[in-house]
Amino acid sequence: MKTNKPFVEKEKENGREVYDVTIPVHDAGGKIIATAGIDFKPWPDQAEAWVTERSEQIAKELESKVKSKEKLFEPVG
Repeated sequence: MKTNKPFVEKEKENGREVYDVTIPVHDAGGKIIATAGIDFKPWPDQAEAWVTERSEQIAKELESKVKSKEKLFEPVG
């Protein structure tokens, strides 16, 4: 996570191409507080650039819900 960017790894699963992505999750101040792993089974027209963009969108959604490291451990209500 030193790059502060999604790490995308292309793999094969049951003969089908999949992407395994690890994304940084930031607190309200921009500090990395966690990482999230996401697996994508894209359609043929969804290349690595699409996977990276979608991963960044998911990270932003997570960050809007978790403003600090402490909030990671609070129950969701």
